[in-house]
Amino acid sequence: MRATKQTQQIAKQISPQRFYEITGHRLSPSYGGQKLMWIKDNEPHIYAKTYKMLNAKDFIILKLTNQFVTEYSDTSSTCLMDLNKLCWSDELLNIMGIDKQKMPKLLKSTDITGYITNTASELTGLCPNTPVVCGGGDGVCAAVGTGCIKEGIAHSSIGTSSWISITTKNLFSPKIKALLIGLI
Repeated sequence: MRATKQTQQIAKQISPQRFYEITGHRLSPSYGGQKLMWIKDNEPHIYAKTYKMLNAKDFIILKLTNQFVTEYSDTSSTCLMDLNKLCWSDELLNIMGIDKQKMPKLLKSTDITGYITNTASELTGLCPNTPVVCGGGDGVCAAVGTGCIKEGIAHSSIGTSSWISITTKNLFSPKIKALLIGLI
């Protein structure tokens, strides 16, 4: 994948190894943080008006509950979350120049985010005050669904995109880190 201006700017301020240690991802323009950075750089009037950055399912949760939330598995795909601390990474937000106030509250995928509002009930036919659960990202849920939850188990997905999930306690070993960030 061709590097964008945004990924090049990030790479000047943080090593691929450090980026991976924080996010669990390689530096790529395909992630949400870099896309938000592109909006900030190319559509500053839209970025200035942005209240919160939400993924698609988070927007649906907003419409159902009036809550600005997301959960860890989807947040991981923004490359703005510190995977070790399960919080927004101040270091990466600063590097990308993204205002932390624009980020939604982080929850677990099993957390109740809120309840169906009267307005959402009228529009959808769902019962008012029905609890709405955060849910999870499709890839993470697929990996869990195939049993990729114990040390040494792997899950391969081949479809619209292709990827491999591996359950390991040694994710940050030098060899695995180098392999995953493309150094070997």
